[in-house]
Amino acid sequence: MNRKIAKSLSALLLLTAIAVTQVPVSDVEAVAIASDFEMDGNKLVRYTGTDENVSVPVGVKSIGEEAFAGNDNIIKVEIGNQVESVGYRAFAECDNLRTHWLNVLQRNTQNNKDYWLPDIGEQVEVLLDANGEDGVILGAVYSSVDKPPFSDKNVRGTVYADGAEFSYNRDTHTLTVRGGIEHIRIECQADVTIKTPKATIDAPETEITGNLLVGGKLTYQGGMAGSGGSGTAASIQGNVEVNGNVHSTGSMLSDGPNSNHHGH
Repeated sequence: MNRKIAKSLSALLLLTAIAVTQVPVSDVEAVAIASDFEMDGNKLVRYTGTDENVSVPVGVKSIGEEAFAGNDNIIKVEIGNQVESVGYRAFAECDNLRTHWLNVLQRNTQNNKDYWLPDIGEQVEVLLDANGEDGVILGAVYSSVDKPPFSDKNVRGTVYADGAEFSYNRDTHTLTVRGGIEHIRIECQADVTIKTPKATIDAPETEITGNLLVGGKLTYQGGMAGSGGSGTAASIQGNVEVNGNVHSTGSMLSDGPNSNHHGH
């Protein structure tokens, strides 16, 4: 079985999504081309044509399982940016297809499941079998155009397209989470413990929806305001010392002796 392989096995495979070129055709030809594609909404279910070069129609968002499978006429398939997913074995046994969809190597897929996919146009390394019939994408590689986000060998991390960064510097022992993050959601089924010599929350507003227990001394510097729900608004067990004036708009009652150090 002869296959044309676009590049040698050691070369880099550049994944590109080629926009579909609109070529004027007659109404008869347009109907014939459209009939080659079996559609279910915006999903391409099956291609039944005999063309060597096939362009996926504009508007297709997904390619179904085995949509092109077994078609020996196809040499090249042009897929536009609008396609979001490709089904299992969509291009299986297309013996004359120069390049076909390859699996992306993941660290775990069974119990622990890892997930990543290269971006359109991203440069990757691939491993092909001896016949160039099947293979796997090993991972992406940096280039003079796409440069690493870190230059320090002690830093390991990820920077996302929106600017969000997760990195750790083993030399300075610093974990950094910053950038374009707008929401952080952490859900746990058990207690959470944070142990550190000092924790600082730098935020204009901090809200706690449940009860708050402080085991040590509670100190505030910017004043304190509060209101009660049902029952007593504030309850203090123990002595209270006030270095300053006390103002009350209501009655002040004492069940015990009251000494205010003034004469009548």
